This record gives sequence, C-alpha cells and structure tokens, in this order.
Amino acid sequence: ALLAFVIKLISEAMAPLVVKGEDLQKVLSSKSIPQLCEVIRCMQVAGQCQKQQQHILQGLHVAVQELMDGTYARIWTRDRRSRAKRPEEREVTPRGFEVSSVAVVDEPELRRKYDLVKSDIVGKQRVSKMHTPWTAPWAAGLDPHNNEWLLMHGTTASSAELIAQWGFSIQEASPNGVCGAAIYFAESSTKADEYTSTGNPGEERVLILCRVLGGDVHYTEEATPSKTSLAKVLRSGTSNSVLNNRERCRQTFKEYALTNVVQSLPECIVRYRQLL
Repeated sequence: ALLAFVIKLISEAMAPLVVKGEDLQKVLSSKSIPQLCEVIRCMQVAGQCQKQQQHILQGLHVAVQELMDGTYARIWTRDRRSRAKRPEEREVTPRGFEVSSVAVVDEPELRRKYDLVKSDIVGKQRVSKMHTPWTAPWAAGLDPHNNEWLLMHGTTASSAELIAQWGFSIQEASPNGVCGAAIYFAESSTKADEYTSTGNPGEERVLILCRVLGGDVHYTEEATPSKTSLAKVLRSGTSNSVLNNRERCRQTFKEYALTNVVQSLPECIVRYRQLL
C-alpha cells in the first residue's frame, strides 16, 4: 500500500496533489525510515503538499528519535577513548541522544549505482544466511533475504555533507579498523556516536543513516580476528561484507564493514546532541 502511494505521488507530481488522511497515516505509522525518506523525496519532486510534507518530516524525526533510543546501550569501549577529541569525552558514555534535525538525502546517481550493485548481488543468489540488526523495526521495505540493512555511520558534519553528495570513499577510509581500510557501520546509536567527537562541547554531532547491502556476509565472532584475513575476504570478493560480532565475544557491539562503497546508500543526515 505504501509503495502504491509513492507511485501515486510521482504520477501526480505535475498536478494538484491531495493525499487522503488514511494514506498519510499509513506512511506515518509504518515508522520505516527508508520509506518515509522516499515519500519525502517524491513530495519534493512534486514541489507541492508543503503542509503534508512537513507532517511526514515530523514523522521521520519521531522515527529517527525512536531508533536512536531503541538501539542505545550504555556500553563503553576503547574506541570512545581513542576517537575522542576532548579529554572529558574519553571515559564517559552518554545516557542517551536527542535528535535536533533530520535532512533527507536525494542524490539520484548514488541511488542508480546502489540499485545496479543490488541487482548484481541478488542475481548471483549467493546469500547463505540472513542477519537481522537492531535497526530492523525501522527498516520495513528493505530486502532482508539479501541482508539489506538500515545502519548508522558516525562522522563529522563536513564529512557527512560530502558523503551525502558523492557517497563514501574508500580512499578516505582509515586502515586501523578490524578489516583494515573499509567503510564501517553500526546497528547501535551508542557505537555510531563513538565516531562523532567534536572540538566544541556545545556542537551538534552528526551521523548518517544508510541503506547497506550486506549480501553474502562473512561472519566472525572471534575475540581477536585476523585483520589480514578479513581484509583479504573483502578485497577478493569472497563475501560482500563482514559482520564482526563483538557483542557475542566481548559483550560490546556488532561492526559491519564493506569495501565496495556503492553497497551503501545515504538516506538521511541526523544531527543530535548527547545527553550526559
């Protein structure tokens, strides 16, 4: 029903558009962040329905706040210490997060590349096991059978703008991660927050919510996995992504990694503040 509604928005983009109350309620009650973002993009293309567009933007804000709350865990890891720009951040885990704003990303070329690689991965039918991240309740409409996930990437405000426009760059990836130079994602808002340190205590933090196509996943729950081996898995294409389950072996967080950057599609930029 929601997909039909989106098609309706597109087909009527050049005509006055009035969305029935029950249709609007279906969109809002879905709490699916990818679907809400898609409806907003269609409304922006139409250039109309400003009141309804604002209503759905508010619904998106609520869904993102619920995701931030629902994937929070009060767990400290060494990454928080090593990533902190200010000494007072190093040993403190926030007690939560308050979303300030959500900006929908709309770059058709990034979507085109993502759809092409998705078609290729789905066509090969290599997926051996499905993995369900904490974000699944807010990801209706994605393809769980091919490990298509909604995940978070914590970063800086300037990097978020570049990623939203051009996509991720493997050349900018740090070689220090468990898989070497790769693009890393989190299912927990707490984990993503470790990578959003700011120089100014009052400055808003930024993360990107992305569609991520895991495809055929190399899964590990080793306490000390071999960086060389995991990097080789990604470089060789033996698997489409790596899921390092440190929740199982260290009681911390799962980490998702890939090197083919077009397997990720930015959906929206989230600005928020820590609750300390």
